[in-house]
Amino acid sequence: LYHVRDNDGPPLLITCTDDDIQNRLEQTELLVGTLKHFGYQSDVEYHVIREYGHNNCLLPDEKYPEMPSPCASLIHHFIEKYKRI
Repeated sequence: LYHVRDNDGPPLLITCTDDDIQNRLEQTELLVGTLKHFGYQSDVEYHVIREYGHNNCLLPDEKYPEMPSPCASLIHHFIEKYKRI
């Protein structure tokens, strides 16, 4: 991370899984912490998706195949919240 925009930056959706590739969770938490430390003014939504890995985050839950994946749901809600008409 080399530059943090200090005002009117876009909202960010940052996701990570708790079983992601090695050190990804720590790197993601460092990114979120750095944005907060330097006062990133826009909304930052950070979600850790539990019981998923790096490659299956967009797949439906095996127990509830009729439900959308947790990652897809987060993306959909984020877009709906911030879309501009």
